[in-house]
Amino acid sequence: MILSTRQFHFSYPVWVEFGCGISRRVHEKAASLHRRRALVVSDAGVARAGLLEPIMASLEGAGLQATLFTGVESDPCGEICDRVAALAGEHAGDSFFVAVGGGSVMDTVKAAVVVAGHGGSALDYQRGGKKIEKSCPPYIAIPTTAGTGAEVSPYAVISDPSRKKKVVLEGPQLWPRFALLDPELTLGLPPRITAETGMDALTNVVEAYTSTGTDPFAQALALKGAAMIGRWLRKAVAQPHNLEARSNMLVASMFGGLCFDYAGLGAVHACSHPLGAHFGLSHGLATAVMLPAVMEFNLMACPELYRDLAAALGADVRGMDLMQAASAAPLAVRRLMEDIGLPRTLRELDIPEETLSLLAREAMQERANLCTNPRVPDEGQMLDIFYRAYYGPGGRK
Repeated sequence: MILSTRQFHFSYPVWVEFGCGISRRVHEKAASLHRRRALVVSDAGVARAGLLEPIMASLEGAGLQATLFTGVESDPCGEICDRVAALAGEHAGDSFFVAVGGGSVMDTVKAAVVVAGHGGSALDYQRGGKKIEKSCPPYIAIPTTAGTGAEVSPYAVISDPSRKKKVVLEGPQLWPRFALLDPELTLGLPPRITAETGMDALTNVVEAYTSTGTDPFAQALALKGAAMIGRWLRKAVAQPHNLEARSNMLVASMFGGLCFDYAGLGAVHACSHPLGAHFGLSHGLATAVMLPAVMEFNLMACPELYRDLAAALGADVRGMDLMQAASAAPLAVRRLMEDIGLPRTLRELDIPEETLSLLAREAMQERANLCTNPRVPDEGQMLDIFYRAYYGPGGRK
């Protein structure tokens, strides 16, 4: 079955629809919101690609007042989220948002709807801060990358530049009302962005599959997602206009968003946040370079699960004993990264070796992610993980 030739939908609580060209019918979903002001939020790259005109035409053709904002940047900070919230102004009760883009756009809109509904600033509502209790303007999520799965999750990760921290907002108000998965919007995405976002999706399914909070539903989605990524990511990078590859990657990314909401994540995400905050690495690249090192650390805790992942990623584990088969999983990830042209070590990314201790200390503070990692590291073990990511297999020289 070729996914690009059919449509499907299900309720999560997000109503998810998949299909070529489905984004051009966004007005049909907007009608059920019973609001007249559409605030379309995106970034400059999506705008340059010409992806926004059909969406704006759909909304305006239905008689809605549509305002466009394309100022979202990678790793959005609280200030940009507040600017987007201000678009609703005093009309928040008659407004809805449409997020068109990757994870940064989705996170910006999630934080913005909280501010539009509650007042204050986005950073006020980070985990451990003010409660998100009131209703918020609804939003529709339309992803243009296959990576974060943010279109089906109730979490937002934004930057606090004053503290060089990534912070999390979460709550049921952050669920999108609709997620429209249109693989045509991902056609032609540059190979490097395809590779980085694809590795983000792979990290989500690997961590959800091995999480201590996982369940059979999440594991089924995660293992299927891993197999799809293992089969289709190389082709999506090599053939940017391959609709079948793009369709499968978009669905695999959505699976990642679904299963990590059920299961939680792990140490890869704990490590990626300080890397992004201090050195501006994209989330996809930060997770990619940390993933094999964390997998190697976790192997002994759940080798059966890593054996399954190795097979899903295409490794031939027949005739191997359990630990050999499990060890094939991080090797398969390293091979995938090499094939799609991504750096495989922190050293290749010019991360100063003397900062690894700081990164390890800050990663240890990411308790919400570490608590579901299958093997919880102490600070010394966390530093060893960073050294393994810095030098490659074998760690410290």
